[in-house]
Amino acid sequence: MPNCVLILAGLLATSFAASAQEDSLTPYTDAAQVPQAAIDLWKDYDPRREDLAVKTHKEWKQDGVISRLISFTVGTFKGSDARLAAYYCFPDNGKQNPAFVWSHGGTQRAQRSRGHYFATQGFATLDINWLGRPLEMELDPGNSWGTNWGKVDPTHAGGFYPYALRDEFKYSLLPDEHSVDPILSPRNSAWFILSLAGRRALTFLEQRPEVDPEKLGFAGYSMGGVITVMTAIDKRLKAVAPFIGGTTNRYQNYDGMDAGADTHEVGDLTLLKKTIDPGAYWKHVSVPVMFISSSNDQYATFDRIYQSVDLLPHDNWRVSSNMHVAHRPGPEQWVML
Repeated sequence: MPNCVLILAGLLATSFAASAQEDSLTPYTDAAQVPQAAIDLWKDYDPRREDLAVKTHKEWKQDGVISRLISFTVGTFKGSDARLAAYYCFPDNGKQNPAFVWSHGGTQRAQRSRGHYFATQGFATLDINWLGRPLEMELDPGNSWGTNWGKVDPTHAGGFYPYALRDEFKYSLLPDEHSVDPILSPRNSAWFILSLAGRRALTFLEQRPEVDPEKLGFAGYSMGGVITVMTAIDKRLKAVAPFIGGTTNRYQNYDGMDAGADTHEVGDLTLLKKTIDPGAYWKHVSVPVMFISSSNDQYATFDRIYQSVDLLPHDNWRVSSNMHVAHRPGPEQWVML
């Protein structure tokens, strides 16, 4: 009997060890560990290290395009996997195609029709569903194919994400029960997790046989534009295109006015400026940039666009704004993507 007990105990211990998941990020426990610059925030993170555990939930073939609803693991946080749903679309041409990640804006979702269109133009795309709104509800009424961030939540208010852990988007660097680090840290901002997901999306694309890994890009709309700029320092990229989002200096009032700052309680504004604000990234972006916006936009204001591109270490950039419009680029601009 004692031997049986020992064997059972050993089996249980092995089972528990196998089920315990190692977190993708070792939590910071001392302020001296916390990075003080954007480059340092990412220098030790390897988006290729962990298995993506890709699942294909549904496939469509139409007009020479293959579209798939897939999901993949972003990482393990607080002992729970975070999985991101996305539409992966590519030309059915037997070739390695140029490819880019698309990151939608606030309140929005991934769209299969968008990826289908770009595939007809010769591109493979991964349209990531970061907000977590359910997709293909007729086929998946239980949302088992959808985004599930596990024990972290980089989404925002409004009831869009069915598993929301917070009532609002987390700008703050302060810790809470759903944050990566138990102390004040830039990794506690939802922007960090979303950019990390963008880097994992690039890993997905570079591993696909339908993709030329030497021709990767990133684009995003509004909040997705911020994700684009924060991810633009990834050395795998060859070009980026932020749409109406991703400008620097949003924490400042407009020149000569007591208005314009998009202020939040962030815990440490100086640290946020150095690690999370897009201005901390623009100066390290080495690839060509196409910034697409609207002249009257409230999120990527005209002056801040040029304040941002002035930070670039090169002159290989273009800006396009349709006139007298807010937050809605026109078809003549979309064609530039």
